[in-house]
This record gives sequence, C-alpha cells and structure tokens, in this order.
Amino acid sequence: MRTHTLIPAALTLSALLAACTGPSVPGNGDTQAPTLALTVPATVTPGATIKLQASAQDNVGITRVEFYDASGQLLGTDTTPPYEWVTAAPANTGSSTLTVNFTVKAYDAAGNVGTKTIPVQVTAGTSVTVFLPEAGAAVGSGNGTVEGTVRVSPSAEEVEVMRLVNEVRTKGTLNGQDAIKGSCVEATFQPNTLRPLSYSGTLAHAAIQHSIYQSQEAVGGHEETRTTSPYFYGAMPWDRFARSRALFGGPSRGVGENVLGGAESALQAMQVWMTSPGHCRNIMDEEYNVIGVGYRLNPNWEGIGYQAWTQMFGL
Repeated sequence: MRTHTLIPAALTLSALLAACTGPSVPGNGDTQAPTLALTVPATVTPGATIKLQASAQDNVGITRVEFYDASGQLLGTDTTPPYEWVTAAPANTGSSTLTVNFTVKAYDAAGNVGTKTIPVQVTAGTSVTVFLPEAGAAVGSGNGTVEGTVRVSPSAEEVEVMRLVNEVRTKGTLNGQDAIKGSCVEATFQPNTLRPLSYSGTLAHAAIQHSIYQSQEAVGGHEETRTTSPYFYGAMPWDRFARSRALFGGPSRGVGENVLGGAESALQAMQVWMTSPGHCRNIMDEEYNVIGVGYRLNPNWEGIGYQAWTQMFGL
C-alpha cells in the first residue's frame, strides 16, 4: 500500500530580510556596554497597539537595537534613532491583569550588549471579537466586515484547522491534548496570552488558490514554478496575497504561510506543523490577528489522491 509523505514548509517575509549592522571591532579594548532606556505604556487593553521606544547611548556608537516580546521572540530591529517598534498587546481572557515583559537590546560596534526589560499591564475582562465561518458558509456571508466576508465557501477541513489554531494559541492543546511539549514555545507558553485569530476572506482566498495549485500539480512548497499551469496563481505567498487583496481588500500587513502535503486530517496537519519550528512560530506569532486556510484534495493523483493544506496569516 502506498502512503503519503508529509511535506511541511514555512515561510515569513522576515525570513527574507537580513538586518544590516556595522562590523564588529575586535581587539579595540572597548568593554563598555550601551546604556538603555525603554518607554512603553504602563497599561493597555488586549489587542491594543503598543509603541516600544528606546533611547540608547554608547561611547563608540550604536549599531542596532532589537525588540523582543514576552516569550523572547525577536519582534524587529531598528538601526537608526529614534529606535522604535510597534506591536500589539496579547489577549487576556483571564480574570486578573496580565503582566507582559518587553525587552530591548542595544549593540555597539565591539559587540557589547545593553539590555532593558519593562513590564506592561494588560487589562482583564476585555473580550476579543473573533469570527470563524461555519463550513459551507455562502459566498458573500460573513460578519458584516470586508475582512470577514466569505470569498470561497469554506470546507469542514478548513474551518477545523482554524478552530485548532485558536485552541493551541489560547490553551496549548489540540483537541484537548498537549501540543506545547516539543514545540517552539515549550519554554515560554502561558495560556490566555495569545489572542485567537479571526477569519480573513482575503487570506482564505489566496490560501485556497495555492492549495488548488499544489493538489492539481501534486507539488508542495511555497513557490509556484509552473507558470503555464491553469492553476498558477502567483509565484510566492506575497504575490498571491497581493492578488487577492487587490480583489477584496484585506489585511495591511503579512504574510506568513505554512503549507503541507499529504496530511489526512486537520488534526494531523496541525500536529505536524506544531512540531516543526518554522511552522510553529507562524501559528504562535503574537502579532498575527487574522488567518485564512485552504484545503484541496485531488482524488485522481496516482490512484491514492493528493491532499494540500495551506495556512496564511496576516495583520
């Protein structure tokens, strides 16, 4: 009996960007670390925009400043003053105020590092509005917003993936079973600190187009190389995102993408993604707030069928 091979792939735009930093200056005797101050709002509501502002000084000069979230994940890098980064407050569905620590690191040309950590209080009891369509929801239905409008009627598999994403982000489980052990957030995950994601019709449309291409061409991966294929929709994730966004509007920032070939259920796909660091980071990224999922089965591929799964994340 022939079996499928699970082929995961993860991609974010940040993976293609490398910070440009000044050269280190070994042996110049400088051991003085940069001094830092970090300004953040004292209290925010869940999902609110947070501007992180850092001032940094050094006797030689600052080459870069890095901003980190509460889990220790790099949010971004700024190489010119004023050093700033904008992010979003995590969800807090608990009954008490949640303390979230943000950290900033400043580097000088000799490789010395200055670090500063500041807490932000995320208020409790504020609900996060989340919309996920039902399987088979009609095109044009939705939650009354452009973003939440159904562009392609979602399948049961697609809705189940979105449900599982929100379960693991908020509870750390998949169908009630621990999904954090061995994952990219094993050491940092806390329940109710990541907000659940809402449906994006634009991202779903782009994700479905890519799953159609993968299933019909029986290939996995982020890049669509067969440009003459009748199923070709865009070479790379941001091309497909831009094409769907031009049609329907949608998230202003993104896009992260996970793909998988061969998984036989939404649960199996999520289990594979959560044990793969790159995929896990997309699923558990605190900045994303919308998601679209595409699933397609080509039942005619070599007599056993080919199942293609795509997740797309945006902000």
